Amino acid sequence: MRTLAAPLALAVGVVPFILAPRDALAHGPAPATLGVPHGASLADGVVRLSSGAAVQDEQGQWVYLCPASWGGPGAPAMIASEQGIWVLGSDGPALWNGGWERAYEGEFGSVQDVTHAHGEAWILAREDQAAGGSTSLLSLDSDRTVSLSRPWSAVTGLEQGFAVAQLDDDVLEVAWLDDGVETKVETRVETRVERVALARPATSVDLRHASDELYVVLSRPDDYEVARITSGDLSALATDLGEGSSVVATDDRLRSPAPIDGPVEWGDATLVASDGALLTWQDGQLEPRWAEYSVTCVDPDSACVTTGLLAQPSQEEAQGEGAGEGEGAGEGEGAGAGEDEWETEAAWAFVLGDLQVPREQDVPAERWPSCQAQWLDFAAHAGLDDLGASGDAGLEGEDATRSDEDPLESGCRVVGGAPGSGGPGVAALIGLLVLLGGSRRRTRPGSWPLHHGMQPRSK
Repeated sequence: MRTLAAPLALAVGVVPFILAPRDALAHGPAPATLGVPHGASLADGVVRLSSGAAVQDEQGQWVYLCPASWGGPGAPAMIASEQGIWVLGSDGPALWNGGWERAYEGEFGSVQDVTHAHGEAWILAREDQAAGGSTSLLSLDSDRTVSLSRPWSAVTGLEQGFAVAQLDDDVLEVAWLDDGVETKVETRVETRVERVALARPATSVDLRHASDELYVVLSRPDDYEVARITSGDLSALATDLGEGSSVVATDDRLRSPAPIDGPVEWGDATLVASDGALLTWQDGQLEPRWAEYSVTCVDPDSACVTTGLLAQPSQEEAQGEGAGEGEGAGEGEGAGAGEDEWETEAAWAFVLGDLQVPREQDVPAERWPSCQAQWLDFAAHAGLDDLGASGDAGLEGEDATRSDEDPLESGCRVVGGAPGSGGPGVAALIGLLVLLGGSRRRTRPGSWPLHHGMQPRSK
């Protein structure tokens, strides 16, 4: 009887789900596209999602990578390096390069920030959780570590070296570190430190780097501000841009009531995204681009809407000689389009509706059932046909078929299919039965080398 208890209890829970009205199955927050990993480009073939990630396989198709692959959370930090993409999951940092290659085996404290610099992925970690604790800047690729004397909370890589920042009450501190971390372990005393008393206190600070410019990003309860730091001069931040519900821009400062993503450089244009708008920022003026799209983030060669990634087509594509829709537009020369090409139509570089089912090879054997459940939930909320672009509820791989859904649709979705046709209910039942069978399988020792010798650590 004991062996029947779990299946019976699960069946009792499943039957109401199967019989529930179809329009009740896909309510809740719709899955969202979060852009490419930090320091990455479209060519790297990884897109961050609100739960999991999309990765390109050998045929160029987008495959779902579930959070169970790295032990959670749903949307961890991801950083590009010359070796691949580092994923900072609960199992510890792991390197993805078309498959899981290796894990980072070093030790570090609480992660404060991440950055991509000089071809490597870097973590800013606090060794002591107490106020005033020291921080370390370490490379996941070469195990180089720089010990710093202050509790810095933000970092960005520069053309030469790094910049770090922290808030001390209403005082902003920014320091610069020289290039050249030559030894395994170094101790640095930050000799070049600039300070400014902010006109209005901020709750957090971030640093961003575009081209040869350094930007400070301040978050406040009611608004957000980006300031271009020229020659390390912070004095402009002592002047208040004022409060209000509208966007205010000067030559070097931008304030918005909504979070600001960017700035990034696309050709001759400096771009930011805020409150659903993609904007060029130049000479104190803001001009909207691609107004037909609600843009949620912007990266060096792509901009994301909830259900996909957009890229500006190259001149050849604008003339109809380049790649078609969804074929990696925005890579290479297409990422450097100039101001005179902004009237060309945006190209879809990634569409959420094209996602294929996860691959068992990408997940530890003991977590495959959890991965299938995560896929079923993601696909239902994304409104994918039959819970997957391949139409098989994630149980068997098939050739991709492009979704006919409008990629701009988002929000509360009803999964397609005629009433009473079963659709997601049947697919969910099949998936849950597979979970039952999977839970009885024996774990294959050594089936996935990523987790050997790794212990979960708190972030």
